[in-house]
Amino acid sequence: MAAVLTTRRETHAAPWARRAGALSVALLITAGLSHRYGLLDTPGLLAVLAVVPAFSILALILAALAFRRVWEYDDYGAGDLAVGAMLALLSLAPYFAGGFFYATRPMLVDVATDTDNPPPMPKAAKERTPGMNPLVPISAASAASQAQAYPLVAGRSYDLPLDQTLETVRTLLDERGWEIRAENVGVPSNEVTIEARARTRVLSLPVDIGIRLIEDDGSTFVDMRSAWLYGRHDLGDNAARIANFLTELDAAVLRRSSAAPSG
Repeated sequence: MAAVLTTRRETHAAPWARRAGALSVALLITAGLSHRYGLLDTPGLLAVLAVVPAFSILALILAALAFRRVWEYDDYGAGDLAVGAMLALLSLAPYFAGGFFYATRPMLVDVATDTDNPPPMPKAAKERTPGMNPLVPISAASAASQAQAYPLVAGRSYDLPLDQTLETVRTLLDERGWEIRAENVGVPSNEVTIEARARTRVLSLPVDIGIRLIEDDGSTFVDMRSAWLYGRHDLGDNAARIANFLTELDAAVLRRSSAAPSG
């Protein structure tokens, strides 16, 4: 009885799965670095981020097709399909994380310690283009969502005069690398509002910051506002930025007060 010889073939889907997975990771890294170093503007970055999942999903589909061929017909290509699937999942990991925060955080892009009267940012408002989020009064619905989700986002009162508190705030802004873009002195002159520009940690997305200081009888009250220029959901970023900054300000003011000579 003659033996039947079969020839193992390489599934065509496997190398394409690897290529699609590699492309998704390359796009994500290249766009992120290009935006961070000013080679790609934010709308361009967001456009690339919208495309990346398509290549990732394509890689997973091709990997699934290749796996079927490898499993049923013993075709070559297991290594390529595994690499393609892993690269696709790697490129999708930030989207999974973002999806978690999207589902568990309120849909806000403008957060302030005083939602009724947030620190004004006239320079930022003037520079916002139609493609950006407008700086408008915080709605009652957004204020209620913020209060429920972030009850600890609240203003501070320090037993420190305005000039010393302002100096401490400027020092913290400089340490964080946030660009001070304007200082607006109110009328009367016991009120100062600083406008600054921050960046998100991972994608370096631009964020407008407003910090208002009001002196009253030797004490200074500090309110803070953080507003994304782009996007419809900040994923909790603005509230975290305010909470972290004010916590650092608490510590800085305490150190300054402790170092001051008594009497």
